Amino acid sequence: MQNQNQTQNTAQTVQFIINKTIEYCHAIGRHQDIKFDPKKAQTYMQSTLKERVKQIFATCKTEAETADIFEGLKTGKIHSLVKTTFQVTLSHECTMYAKDIVNNSLINPEKLAV
Repeated sequence: MQNQNQTQNTAQTVQFIINKTIEYCHAIGRHQDIKFDPKKAQTYMQSTLKERVKQIFATCKTEAETADIFEGLKTGKIHSLVKTTFQVTLSHECTMYAKDIVNNSLINPEKLAV
């Protein structure tokens, strides 16, 4: 049962990463007035998603462990600092992934997302 819950939580987290990254792709395009090809973006995301999700998880884990000054991860009493660090890191990593997707699917390659 616990294994099934972990699998479900992982699947939900991966879907969250996908949704946020897509949202950030559109925000980058809108805010920086960048046009990108959605089909190229989808193809690029499909080809890089598995490795990028592993990288995002690893970075979030590392940052959360670094922020765990009260050692709550060991006891199950996770401090709000750790939760916030995880959330900020997750958002940042999704934004960086979105930037990468946009830059690899530009219609006008002279204008890169920053």
